[in-house]
Order: sequence, then structure tokens, then C-alpha cells
Amino acid sequence: MNAEAVAKSANDRLAMTDALLRFAEGADRGDEGLLASAFTADAEIDFEPCGRSLGLEFGVLRDRAAIVGFLAGIAARQITSHAVTNPRAAIAGDRASLSALVEAVHVIRDEPGARFRMMNRYVADLEWHEDRWAINRLRIVNVWFEGDPRTLLRR
Repeated sequence: MNAEAVAKSANDRLAMTDALLRFAEGADRGDEGLLASAFTADAEIDFEPCGRSLGLEFGVLRDRAAIVGFLAGIAARQITSHAVTNPRAAIAGDRASLSALVEAVHVIRDEPGARFRMMNRYVADLEWHEDRWAINRLRIVNVWFEGDPRTLLRR
């Protein structure tokens, strides 16, 4: 592989990771524009594996508008912080896959003592969309957690 191909691959890997970072930062800030930029129009997030681990019923969100509305709604009632680490990427043309560990802390805005912390593995399928990588499918699998998972459902 020549140096130019390696550099392009490295740039793509950074750009793919940026899609996940746009999701995380958009969720933490409740920034609907930033959230929307992370997903394709027909995107979906599968929360079911995570929910099962936590003993909660979560489903699959389909459609960028539904995803953005759901995550912005959480940001309105909770303070969240997401940290993304250990990204691993594979690229095949205008499609790619990315996995990463994402630690999340959720704190109820009106009850700072009500907090929940978890580490999840995010597995994403991405597509080259306009001028950047965007998440088409995201599956979230819980690795560990501490605290009461029902905090996630509090309003």
C-alpha cells in the first residue's frame, strides 16, 4: 500500500470516528443540528441489547428525525456526558463499520444526586453521505453499569 492510500485511510478513519463524536456531543448538548449531521435520513439505533442488560425495555429508533427528537428530549431533562474511546474501523468503498467503547453518565437535571453510569460498545454501519461519513445503523450493547438503570427513564 502506498503512503497516499494509507493517509486517505487514516483520514477516513478519523472522519468515521467524527460521526460518532458528533452523535455524542450532540446528545450531550441537545444540539439537534449536530445530532442530525451524525445520521443518514433512514438511520436506526438499536437499544434492545443494552436495555436487556439493564433490565429495561428499549426498542429500535428508526428515522433521523425520530432519533434526533428522542435524544434532544433526553438532553432537556438530563445532563449527560459521553466519552468515546477505542474506535476500530473498516472501510469498503462508500460503506464502513466502526466499533467503539462509549462511557455515558446520566444525571437528572432537577436531582443532581440521581445519576447513572455505564459503558457500552457501539457498533455502527456508516455510509459516505454528501461530504462526510454518517451513521446508518447503530447497535448499542452494554458492557457494565453502576447505579439504578431506571434513572434513564426519569423525567
